Amino acid sequence: MKMLIGPIVFLTIIGGIAGVADLKKVGLTGIKALTYFQIGTIVAMLTGLVAINVFRQATSRLSRYG
Repeated sequence: MKMLIGPIVFLTIIGGIAGVADLKKVGLTGIKALTYFQIGTIVAMLTGLVAINVFRQATSRLSRYG
């Protein structure tokens, strides 16, 4: 269930921008904000996934041999 949050947020933002008929209404600032938001979201999700996998493996190794 937690893995659905990222794609839902991503698709909601993309759908909102795509729903604007005139891209001049969004403007360059809106496109820059969307780009920074999407890059930040992807970096945060990847960092979280890596951290979860690294720490889960470390605790399973310790409990197996400890």
